[in-house]
Amino acid sequence: MRLIQSLAILLPIFGPAAAAPLEQSAAVPQNISPLQAQIQAELVRQDNLAGADGCVVQAYKGWDCSGNPGNGFNYVVDGCRSCRQFDDSHSFFLSGNCPRGHLVTHDNDCSAFSKGSYNVNFGGTGCWNVNTGHNWVSAYPCFDK
Repeated sequence: MRLIQSLAILLPIFGPAAAAPLEQSAAVPQNISPLQAQIQAELVRQDNLAGADGCVVQAYKGWDCSGNPGNGFNYVVDGCRSCRQFDDSHSFFLSGNCPRGHLVTHDNDCSAFSKGSYNVNFGGTGCWNVNTGHNWVSAYPCFDK
């Protein structure tokens, strides 16, 4: 864990290697109520407008943000945000306007998010290892106010 905290200090200076472009939209999960779908769609719409004030969550295949980059999303920094697909990841790098909070990860897609989730606390920008022993596929961040 100390190595990851050390990387969290170094990576904002040197930046993660070959970051993937950020996605600007995401499908609303299936198998949810119409009201939940409407709420998720509004969260995605707001996040797509986050711009420079947002927090970018970039997933990586490696445990220390050195593996191939997966999906990345720019989130509005306001409470819990929408679930997005992150493609079999083991770590994530935060950049931009990222306060303290936690990332709720899951080893399934967003439509099956009821069991098997894992909370990863973060304290701002840098690299964070999810360390569940297996990859995670979907996640959503919750930012402290």
